[in-house]
Amino acid sequence: MPIYSFDIAKYILSIFVITIHSFGFIENNIENELARRFIYTLINTAVPVFFLMSGYLFFSKCEVKGYHWRYLGKFMSRLLVLYCLWYVILYTSDWVSLRVAGCVSWQDKLYNLLFGGGAHLWYIWSMLYVMPVLFALRKWKCNIGVILILGISAFCFFRLFSHYCSMENPPYGWNMIAPLWTGRLFNVHGICNAFAFLSISLVVANKPVLFSHSILTILFVLGIIGTMFENCNALSFSMLLLSYSMFCFIFLSNSLICNWDKSLKADFYLSIRNQSTVIYFIHMLLIHIISLVIPISTVIGYLICVAMCMLMAYVIVILKNKFIFLKYLV
Repeated sequence: MPIYSFDIAKYILSIFVITIHSFGFIENNIENELARRFIYTLINTAVPVFFLMSGYLFFSKCEVKGYHWRYLGKFMSRLLVLYCLWYVILYTSDWVSLRVAGCVSWQDKLYNLLFGGGAHLWYIWSMLYVMPVLFALRKWKCNIGVILILGISAFCFFRLFSHYCSMENPPYGWNMIAPLWTGRLFNVHGICNAFAFLSISLVVANKPVLFSHSILTILFVLGIIGTMFENCNALSFSMLLLSYSMFCFIFLSNSLICNWDKSLKADFYLSIRNQSTVIYFIHMLLIHIISLVIPISTVIGYLICVAMCMLMAYVIVILKNKFIFLKYLV
């Protein structure tokens, strides 16, 4: 059975990503501190759940059909094309808008392309590094429990890394790798995040651990409370519980969605999936353009940005069948 619930969730989560990057919108329009924390906690699940869904779709196929290098090659080539094309598009927009001020260097952009991930493109960049590692570990019969421990350890390591390396005088040992953080020499955050959530997706693909609705609800509530307590930190340990429970709810809702309206064809869900991909890639560019006219921190500015992202995504997906080059952007 196709997992249409993933397509719907991906679209909603892409709107969450717009909200995350609409700087000042929540602070300026929601006065209640508890409500702000709840919203921040919820929208910060976007990328972790993206990792979980993407990893599950890929690894579940490999678990059934085998870990063949051609599967990895096909998956990686698509990611690489998406990453490079959108990086060039976003880099070009930066060059046009910032070059006069001397804020953009092609050398810096090239370095960032290889080692940083380029703003919100770090999600794709991280997968390009981590997916081959997890694939190889599983192909070489590495125990699934060991892979999970490595993933959680990576998550824990970054908590320590970001804490100690951000100090003015890091303790002995940490000071040797502190330049990775202070100089932004390598996106350790992206690698550790991806390793943690993709390893969880691999475990679920190998042996689905989908608890009952009551247990998932408890995990969800604990995840919300714990993450809010840590100032809505996306690197909170509670985020692991929250993201996993949300992923499970999305997965379990698929049967309801498939039976809800059988008049909706597979093409509809494919279109929604492709539109969410475009929204994710294009939203920062539109935020930059719209903010030149109206602040994104205002309700009107935010709604215009969301509407423009949705419209642009819809148009690009519709036109991709007529213009071959557009299919590489989706």
